[in-house]
Amino acid sequence: ASSGAILTAGLAGLVAGAMSMAAGEYVSVSSQADTERADIETEKTALRDYPQEELQELSDIYVHRGLDRETADKVARQLTEHDALGAHTRDELGMTEFGNARPIQAALSSASSFAIGAALPLLAAIVSPHKWLTAIVAIVSLLSLAILGMLSAQAGGARKVRAVIRVVFWGAAAMLVTGLIGAAIIGPRRGRFAMTVKGRRGPAIHMRGHSHVLQVLGTMILWLGWYGFNAGSTLSITGSSASTAARVVCTTTLAA
Repeated sequence: ASSGAILTAGLAGLVAGAMSMAAGEYVSVSSQADTERADIETEKTALRDYPQEELQELSDIYVHRGLDRETADKVARQLTEHDALGAHTRDELGMTEFGNARPIQAALSSASSFAIGAALPLLAAIVSPHKWLTAIVAIVSLLSLAILGMLSAQAGGARKVRAVIRVVFWGAAAMLVTGLIGAAIIGPRRGRFAMTVKGRRGPAIHMRGHSHVLQVLGTMILWLGWYGFNAGSTLSITGSSASTAARVVCTTTLAA
């Protein structure tokens, strides 16, 4: 393929992937934001209808965290007088101002991260000789993963070597599995072109048509995967009930 064709295909994949990541992140975080708003409304109703029970619940939280009962009662009473809803959303629901769901910010961050990460292998594919294209793109991708793992470890204060090994290993595994599945279903790249004299590539051999069954199967796997990701991640982050997961699944269905 020519450099122009590689650039066109690469840019199309970059834009499509960035938009897909942004849309998925927006739906997921929007579901979390809807859940947070619903929980806050429920807490407002409880504070209005059952103020003493909510005060006792707040005191029990502080006792569970290590305060004695007398101190916990004083803290709960003073925080309730100052800002009852804020105390319950922070200490009971685990919501803070810095941790609130921001769908647009999450979508933009996800799209930009994908675009930056995809730009490096794309540039390598454009400038590489055709003979070494596959090897160079794979090496650049692994080096990019190593750099990203090191930067993430540095930002989080974790061990760099472990982070680099983890990111590179799973990145290489993902590329290997993807290539093996493609080779098993569509066929390997080798043999796609008729060989002419002196080993030069001749005309391309016609590819067989795509399978509608596999397209539908892939779509359903991706769709069901989003169900598990959105509902599961919301439950793991917020520790909410099954009703929260049901609302997230409903939102995912409408968005899909």
